[in-house]
Amino acid sequence: MNLLPPVISIHRFLEKLGEEVELRGGGVAAIFNSSLSINPKPKLSYKSFECLVLSLPRQSRNHQQPIIFAVVYRAPRAYTEFLKEFPEFLSNLVLKTDKIIIVGDFNIHVDNNKDCLSVAFISILDSIGFSQCVHKPTHCGNHTLDLVLSYGVGIENLTVLPRNPVLSDHNLITFDFSITEYMPLIKNSFSRCLPDSAVAKFKEIIPITFKPVLAVDINNKFFKTLSSIEIDHLVDSSADSLRLTLDSIAPLKKKNVKHSKLAPWYNSQTNELKQLSRKLERKWRSSNHVENLIDWKNSVKEYKKALHKARAAYYSKLIEENKNNPRFLFSTVARLTESHTSTEPSKIKMHLFVPNTCTVMQRHTHAGREI
Repeated sequence: MNLLPPVISIHRFLEKLGEEVELRGGGVAAIFNSSLSINPKPKLSYKSFECLVLSLPRQSRNHQQPIIFAVVYRAPRAYTEFLKEFPEFLSNLVLKTDKIIIVGDFNIHVDNNKDCLSVAFISILDSIGFSQCVHKPTHCGNHTLDLVLSYGVGIENLTVLPRNPVLSDHNLITFDFSITEYMPLIKNSFSRCLPDSAVAKFKEIIPITFKPVLAVDINNKFFKTLSSIEIDHLVDSSADSLRLTLDSIAPLKKKNVKHSKLAPWYNSQTNELKQLSRKLERKWRSSNHVENLIDWKNSVKEYKKALHKARAAYYSKLIEENKNNPRFLFSTVARLTESHTSTEPSKIKMHLFVPNTCTVMQRHTHAGREI
């Protein structure tokens, strides 16, 4: 278990497919470092395969969509329904993000170009834009069953390790990928609370802890013959004793520092204006000069104008890119009008047009009275 990260989270999904009771295999799981802000997505139910979907948010200024990881298991059975459900599964993922990694045991002989299922499966991947990255046997039957599918992510150093027959009839697959725009939302920090009572107790315990060392005569021939490695070991042992003593009196306390999410329209220009505004504010507060106060207020106005302009440009671009997607447009309009309770077209129309209708009726009423 030394290969596992020091702090891990495990998510698993177990479900019997169909109504069959005695199925071999099944169940998918994911193990990851809990310092990553990975969240399990709602369970997706398909009849022909099992899947566990995880989401890693990206909060850079240029990327707001998450990175999606999925673990899939398909039992070796009839594949007609799988060829219908799996393209739907891939399409739903692609609509949510531009970076996807899918791993799992598909029980498809992708190494056999004459296999009907293999040909149909590769055709589905090509049509949606996924890449299949494993090109070596991954099973004791000398077929490639365990796959790594990527969409918008470069897979590097993929290795199919030798199979251990004691553990499994499948090979272990390892690979690397880089995500340059990822910024963790949660950062861990550690601190100690050292009141006067803890300091006094520490000073009281230290002589007892180092009593054997303090009682030794350093002029003894034994110490003069110690090598540099042995001296280093003695120093490290003393440091460990100090640390353990301090931990027993004032243990380290973990604190999670959450980073605020950046608005999707926040860009480098607005960031520079914000930094300039804060700089001018600090200058004014330190000097209390009227000129510095005016400069700061003007910089705040420029910053707010840039934010408003960036927000308008962001939504204009979003609406233009999705002008043929009514569901997305209605959802966007609901967010802009702060109508989060429903994204149904009819209700949004009522929200938008009823106040206008009332205004028109009032105008006609006033006009009629004047006549």
